[in-house]
Amino acid sequence: MFFKSIRFKLLLWYIFFLTITLSIFSVLLYEGFNHFIYGNLEDLLSSRAEGVVDSIKAYWISPQNGRNVKIVPDEENLKNFVTAARDWVEEKREDPELVNVFVRILNAKRECIVSSKLMPPIPLLAQEDFNDILKGEDSFDTVVWTSPDGKNNQFRMYSKPVTEDRKTEYVVHVPARVEMISIALGNLHLISSLLS
Repeated sequence: MFFKSIRFKLLLWYIFFLTITLSIFSVLLYEGFNHFIYGNLEDLLSSRAEGVVDSIKAYWISPQNGRNVKIVPDEENLKNFVTAARDWVEEKREDPELVNVFVRILNAKRECIVSSKLMPPIPLLAQEDFNDILKGEDSFDTVVWTSPDGKNNQFRMYSKPVTEDRKTEYVVHVPARVEMISIALGNLHLISSLLS
């Protein structure tokens, strides 16, 4: 009797529309939060990379012993550059968001010149992607590094070329861990699934 009543049918329609509404809300909330969190991380990475690129350009343009030094140095200037670059990649920051942000400077041959001391051995980008950066394109990529204990660690990495005379001489990689973001998004997904 109850199952054939108008009250029961209205209850089913109410449950159906409430489920659809909560599902749509959950998807929109998840996508908005995902976009917001990754957008903030990418802004942070690009800001850090821009600072290092500006430091590199300022270093090579500044007078060294009364003369301007080209961005492609000889051996002696390269030693001085590495010393200065080590200060840029190890620069202490007050911002707690920068704790898991690392910096690596590569030459155009994909050889590491200097990197943050505590940076894990994050793999380099594929040669095809690196070639795009050498052409002057910035790039955001997600790379995975497998630790010795077999755990996969995800990093979001921003790559910025340093050019002189339209030729890329260095590439600045600024990766950051995204485990906490993944955990937060996973928890949000679980909560939104339970709501709908």
